[in-house]
Amino acid sequence: VYTCKITLASGFIMTLRNLLVPICRRAPFARQLEAALIWARSLEAHINAVYFRPDSAATMSSIPAVAMAPGFTVDRLDRDDRAVEAAAQAKFEAWRQKNSLASGVIHQSLSTTYACWSNRAGYLEANLVRCGRLSDLIVMNYPDPNLIATERAFDTATFETGRPTVFVRVWIRDSLA
Repeated sequence: VYTCKITLASGFIMTLRNLLVPICRRAPFARQLEAALIWARSLEAHINAVYFRPDSAATMSSIPAVAMAPGFTVDRLDRDDRAVEAAAQAKFEAWRQKNSLASGVIHQSLSTTYACWSNRAGYLEANLVRCGRLSDLIVMNYPDPNLIATERAFDTATFETGRPTVFVRVWIRDSLA
């Protein structure tokens, strides 16, 4: 087990214990989890997977064509978003169990490597800044040009959180072979 400490320009030393894995709607996140797991096991760190769900009312108001579509309501959009989130959480839970990770601290030991799930609803940037500043390291995929949320998350994590960010580009297990 390695302890990773980063010495900041100010002279303060920062220990990496809380790894944030931001998950955007419909974006694949398996590579992020695999990378975070490698870091977490070697550092005895915690993986905090956070699903960022857009505010349905804000989404409806920002896209007039959607708001005017027949049968398309805020409630329907919210139900669809929650269904996508539930599917993502099920994938996360299957991954967590496959890797024999606890869902929280075991026996009050902070050296436990565990992975937990949470969600945040609302504006992606504001929520990512808030979560990112409470983390020690952010583990993200490179942005997908077909998913605007991943591009927004990339900019926010890189320029606004003030935390080191690792971007996963290739499948981790293949790159370590």
